[in-house]
Formats: sequence, structure tokens, C-alpha cells
Amino acid sequence: MTEKKIEGSSFRATVTIDSRNSRLKVQSFEGPGYQEMIDTCKSLAEEEKLGKIIWYLSTEAAPAGTEILQQAGFIQEGKIPGFFKGQDALCNAYFVDPDRAQSAYFEEEQKILDQVRADKVPGKTEAPLPANLTIRTLEEEDAKSLVSLYKAIFESYPSPLFDITYIKQIMRTHVYFMGVFEKGHLIAAGSAEMDLTNRNAEMTDLATRPEARGQGLGTSILQALEEKMIARQIPCLYSLVRAGVPSANRGLYKLGYHYQGKHINNCHIDGNYENMNIWSKKL
Repeated sequence: MTEKKIEGSSFRATVTIDSRNSRLKVQSFEGPGYQEMIDTCKSLAEEEKLGKIIWYLSTEAAPAGTEILQQAGFIQEGKIPGFFKGQDALCNAYFVDPDRAQSAYFEEEQKILDQVRADKVPGKTEAPLPANLTIRTLEEEDAKSLVSLYKAIFESYPSPLFDITYIKQIMRTHVYFMGVFEKGHLIAAGSAEMDLTNRNAEMTDLATRPEARGQGLGTSILQALEEKMIARQIPCLYSLVRAGVPSANRGLYKLGYHYQGKHINNCHIDGNYENMNIWSKKL
């Protein structure tokens, strides 16, 4: 991923060029020049051969910005309440590659979502962590074990989690990793990626070794990460979850997260683009 500053006569912005997931994401935008920004992003995406543009727009800017984005072919895939220092984010997307806006899995994923939300009492948690397991914050010396865990589970991943140097770098700056151990062996992990400027955190990178699944370890990790975010006064949590994985969506629902929409063909995981459900929670 490469961060790039772009500027026009009526705007200044920062975007991320994400070749791994073939997408361009607007990270910041200042100025009245929405149309000039859109034209610049489309040109840049085509130049870099990226299939999708993502732009989270604050509700404060929404009345003017949303209409211009819609006229330019953007669609709103969802929202995240409180994303921008308490202001909601409207999650807009433009498909440079029109085929990427299509998915054969919408009906199946809707059935999964309906089944998950059939439980009328969200907020119900899984069983406590088994007595033979321990959970703790992961440090730089755990990076090798973390990479080994992710490589064992995923064929490909949307971010460079197979890179020890990358993991150590983000640990130093803005990401908490939490891990579950059995006899000193890392069997599950997850992270909270903080946006310290906007006071939000993405709950992400959850993974459990196959032989350790079914014990609610993902839930234990999320609860521990939530405690970290409370201590850091990060009130807005969200997670982008594989729409076709019932357990991942059910775990968030039971912890009181709310479904907010779907990013279509958003992330390249295990060799394919996958739809990602948007879940959010306010602490």
C-alpha cells in the first residue's frame, strides 16, 4: 500500500493506492472541489489499474458531497456511526471495473445475515476462556509467531500480515494485537487498528487455528481489545467481516455490534475478492 498526497485547484487530499486489493481509498479531503477530486481519483485509479474507489464521507459534508458523488456514479455501500470524531461516515464506492460491482453470493450472504440476526437478544457472549488457555497483548517478539499463524490460515490476505517487519512497525504506531496461547503456542489472534485522529478503531485480523475453533476465542479477543479501546478513549469501533462466514458475523452480533451495510468485492482473501459486511459499535 502506498499513501499519496494529491492536490488540485480546489482541493487537497490524501489517498491510499492499494494494489493488493486493487482499490484506491480516500483517506482525507479538504476543499469544495468534489468534482475535481473525483476526476483525479478516477484518472489515478485507471493509471494504477485499480478496480474500485472507496470514499468515506462525513455526514457534516454529506448534503453537498453525496449528491455530487452519486451523480458521478458512486453508490453508498453502508455507514459507520461516529467514525469521524463522532460524525457518521457514509461509505461510498465507485467501480472502475463494472464487473466488480457484481457478486454471485448476495442471496447466500443475506440468508447468513438473517440467521445471525434471528437471535433477538444481541449482547449475549460466548463461554469464558477455557482454563488451560491464556490471553495477552502481543509484543514485537511475538511477530514471528503471528506471521506463522496467519500463513497457516490464509492463502492471501488484504494487508501485509505475512511480513514480520510490517507487523512490528504497526505495533509501534497504532495497532494493538491480542493473542490466545495454549502451552506457550499462539492459537488465535486479532487486532484493533486505531485512527487516533478521528477516534475510531477497526477490529480486524481475527484468526484461530482450525483445531482450536468452537471455543469462543474470537469473542475473548474482541472483548480484550474493547477494554484496550476504552482505556485509550476510542469510542467508535467497526469491523469489516467476510460476509460468507457465519461464525465471524455471529460473534460480532452477540457482542452488540450493528450491521451497517456491505462492501462489495472489497478484499482479496484466500485467492479471491470477497464481500465484507460492515459492523459497528459505540463504546
